[in-house]
Amino acid sequence: MAELEFQDLEFREENGKVRVNFLKIFYFYFTEEELADIGPCKVELHKLAFNCPEKRANSRFYNLLEKGFSAMKNSINGRKAVYIHRNSGIPLMGSNAFGIVDRNTSCIEVKPITGCNLDCIFCSVDEGIKGKKSTDFVVEEEYLADEFRKVAEFKGCEVEAHINANGEPLMYSRIVELIRDLKAVPNVKTISIDTNATMLSRELALKMRDAGLTRFNISISGISPGMFSKMSGSNVTEGHVKEIAAYCAQIADVIIAPVWVPGINDSEIEKIIEFAKSIRNPSQKGPFVGIQNFLSYPHGRNPVKGMEMDEFREKLSALEKKHSVKLLLSKDDFVIAPAKKIPKPFMKGQTIEAEIMCEGRFPGEKIAAAQDRNITVLNCKKESGRIRVKIIRSKHNIFLAKAI
Repeated sequence: MAELEFQDLEFREENGKVRVNFLKIFYFYFTEEELADIGPCKVELHKLAFNCPEKRANSRFYNLLEKGFSAMKNSINGRKAVYIHRNSGIPLMGSNAFGIVDRNTSCIEVKPITGCNLDCIFCSVDEGIKGKKSTDFVVEEEYLADEFRKVAEFKGCEVEAHINANGEPLMYSRIVELIRDLKAVPNVKTISIDTNATMLSRELALKMRDAGLTRFNISISGISPGMFSKMSGSNVTEGHVKEIAAYCAQIADVIIAPVWVPGINDSEIEKIIEFAKSIRNPSQKGPFVGIQNFLSYPHGRNPVKGMEMDEFREKLSALEKKHSVKLLLSKDDFVIAPAKKIPKPFMKGQTIEAEIMCEGRFPGEKIAAAQDRNITVLNCKKESGRIRVKIIRSKHNIFLAKAI
């Protein structure tokens, strides 16, 4: 008897198939015939028991598992999903959607997952169920933590690990383990996370704090009855988010971070400021409100035209005086400083060869790899193999290219 047991996989028999749930929200299927081909199989929640030699079970099952991952989907939005792990051949630097982003400062961005449980009407990256993207990514926790450690060590200074997924990072079921491993890096001083808080519970918030999280950046762009739902494009109400934000402020630093979308949530901004004041922990030294100006992006949702930055700053200045709260913030307020730059292997305009690894986020895109970087290749018709591309963006080690 060979017993194969897994922490991150769940097995459930379902209409002649076995549904495999991975990291809670991803799934694929095995047929009963595929499992029986390995050997007579007993299915348990986290375990498969095969009546065959262990060597046969291991070799055949892991081939089957690789096939399953190639067909994996996200249960929240139905998209195809790609698991990026240490042996996938996909580097973790190069994309703004997943992995690690360094913008030449002491703040290192950590992106474990893509996708969102909400459909915010102003989403700058068009996430959520209604988004136009075709592929999601989820990164192996150990791989992400190890690559972060390398970047932090290269920086050689105190750093902030900022978890800011393209979407909602609490969809990542190993968020507590990730925080704990980031905290274990010696020069990490701060660990922060951007979240809409709808998936946050008191128990999870406490586990995150105990693992090393120091600050919750909570997105609340509507706080009146019905307005939270309108802004988030969902049926979620503001009650839970207000309650959990107040709890988080008791155990860690909290910044309430609305996006000011002119003509839509103007009347909410002052209410949100007052709410942030009402839950603020007196022991918190830094900012506790961070109002963001709505900006238009080519791939974002743009329901209105945003305010000019000068007008936005003038309005914040007036609200500062009215509510006695600092609202005009800078990197200095978060102790973010310029830091050693990660070298870029490619420059804009350069032509290189790369290996196609998987689908990109949008239809027609591919993720390629070269020199320890991933590269998003636009309008790529080739499905696999080597490809020549011209780099059209290289800022901050984020690479876009077009096939030539």
